[in-house]
Amino acid sequence: MAMLRSAARHAGLGALACCLAMGSAQAAPADYDGEWQFVLACGPNAVTRAAGYTMRQEATLAEGRFSDTRLLRGDRWQQTDRWEAEVVDGQMRLTVTSQRGNSNWETRLTGAATHDWRFALTGGLLLSDGREVRECTATAHMVTPAPASLA
Repeated sequence: MAMLRSAARHAGLGALACCLAMGSAQAAPADYDGEWQFVLACGPNAVTRAAGYTMRQEATLAEGRFSDTRLLRGDRWQQTDRWEAEVVDGQMRLTVTSQRGNSNWETRLTGAATHDWRFALTGGLLLSDGREVRECTATAHMVTPAPASLA
């Protein structure tokens, strides 16, 4: 009888371990593939007091990654923004590397999935010397999933 109870206890522990492992499984990066919309909002510049801004970017994630370069133009300036994102272990990392003339800066954000189709990101804009001068947030929202993605 004691042997049966011991076997039952071990079987129960095995089932519990199995269920816990299944519950903690992370989505694969490709599970987030599809068309996404990013909305990046940065507050005022802490050094120059320049106003905050919002940028939008649409992107196609493939294997949990995307990369795109945009050229922005004003009356007397031109700016290049390189957008890169990747999903690793349920976290999205978004980096926007910018250059205008001789000035370079980088906006870095990270955040967890709030749903299978949405991420909430936080971070900041850093100057080339590493100083953070703007606090930033972003949302990444899946518009159209790729076949066989989580959404």
